[in-house]
Amino acid sequence: MNIISNKNIGRTVCFILLTALLFSLSVTVFASSHNGQQPQKGLVYRLHATSTLESAASDPPVEPLDIPDFLFPKTGGFLLPDEDEVLEYLTPPPAQEPSAEDSPSAGEADAPPPTIVPQSQPVDDNYFADAVFIGDSRTVGMMTYSGVKSHFYAKVSLNIFSVLHTEFLVPPEGGDELLTVLEALEKYPVFGKVYICFGINELGYNPTSFINAYEYFLDRVMELLPNATIYIQSIIPVSKEAAARSKYGVTNEAILRNNALLLDLAKKKGVYYLNVYEIFADSDGALDPSLSSDGIHLGKEGIKMQMDYLRTHTVGAHTAEASSNIKN
Repeated sequence: MNIISNKNIGRTVCFILLTALLFSLSVTVFASSHNGQQPQKGLVYRLHATSTLESAASDPPVEPLDIPDFLFPKTGGFLLPDEDEVLEYLTPPPAQEPSAEDSPSAGEADAPPPTIVPQSQPVDDNYFADAVFIGDSRTVGMMTYSGVKSHFYAKVSLNIFSVLHTEFLVPPEGGDELLTVLEALEKYPVFGKVYICFGINELGYNPTSFINAYEYFLDRVMELLPNATIYIQSIIPVSKEAAARSKYGVTNEAILRNNALLLDLAKKKGVYYLNVYEIFADSDGALDPSLSSDGIHLGKEGIKMQMDYLRTHTVGAHTAEASSNIKN
């Protein structure tokens, strides 16, 4: 019995040692198969991504540019600008001291900047016959409830970044081809007025990225429609309830901050700023919840208020004939 018992103990010990050896071997193989591979893949990817605008190998080495996401080419054919153009948007212009001519006199101190469109005599809806409204779901609401026969280059969830590469516009002649907003303006440059309304979907983004992208888009619109009157609409506030439940930075404080950036951009580019915000902000700077079902998007009554504001805040002629090139 002792001999059999000793044999069983010996077999058990051998089994334990063999199991431990196999486990140790498997751990070693697993570690060696992963060691260095994932970091190497990441390194290769990073080198590839940051070398987009580096000089050729024969040139002296340069520090790679940190290119904003909105300038990368996207599906849909939006072309990456050249290096000098990228640098133009990455480098802020030098600050300039205001001259004596720029300083308002005592009587003009309270006058609004000329960029802000003041109240004017109301126009009829013919004024908007040669207009295009560009924007997100808030502009889709205008298309739905305004009753104005204009063109609306608008889409739910569109923002100042995605507008550069999102193909969603059907050409007048039809077909399977879809166009981006800029492609459509280039192919059909028939508009005399442009209303741009972005900002609610971008509140979670860095404000510098937001305004750089806005300027980039605005520059392209101005190039494609050099004779058009261009309006930048301020961002309308949201209700207190909508701001409280937002997880993406949708607050009225952020809206005020970005509206200030939009006003500065309008001054810089010589286009017009429509302060639609002023008719919707209550004493706390919030939207009246009765004007919206979700605290963000205007309902029919809110859109009526917005259109009444646009009709009474125009520049140039108070009536406009529809362009014979535009197909409704």
